[in-house]
Amino acid sequence: MIRENPDMFDRVKRAWAVWMLANGSYGNMLDGTYAYDRQGSISKKLENKRAGFTAEYAARLQRAQIERCDALRIVGSRDAPDAFFYVDPPYVGADQGHYDGYAQEDFDALLRKLEGIRDKFLLSSYRNASLAEFSGGVAESMMGSRSGAKELP
Repeated sequence: MIRENPDMFDRVKRAWAVWMLANGSYGNMLDGTYAYDRQGSISKKLENKRAGFTAEYAARLQRAQIERCDALRIVGSRDAPDAFFYVDPPYVGADQGHYDGYAQEDFDALLRKLEGIRDKFLLSSYRNASLAEFSGGVAESMMGSRSGAKELP
């Protein structure tokens, strides 16, 4: 109901609805169906996440800026010597859910933009030929098994 009629709800209720979708849907997809199981593990997971949704989050996010805007515009306007960008674009070639339409050209433009920034960034991505070329192979050497990334050589 909130999704179809956002103007009927205040910002807190809309934010809570997004949080519930992100944490309670199958695969954590905002346009996915609500997840369920027969043992109660999903309910327990939500209970634990709600319990952690406290002042701890507020403290961690105190100096963070979270933007909903074109990444190229944000990176260009917020770049500074002490800036840190966490960049998690839709993954090219994957099921992008509600981000559908993000193409290889968009990813390449993002890599070019990141190449010119003054400080640090962390980029989440699947394996991608452009990323391997951009990083000089470092990204490929960092990609590890599902248990985690390997250390740099």
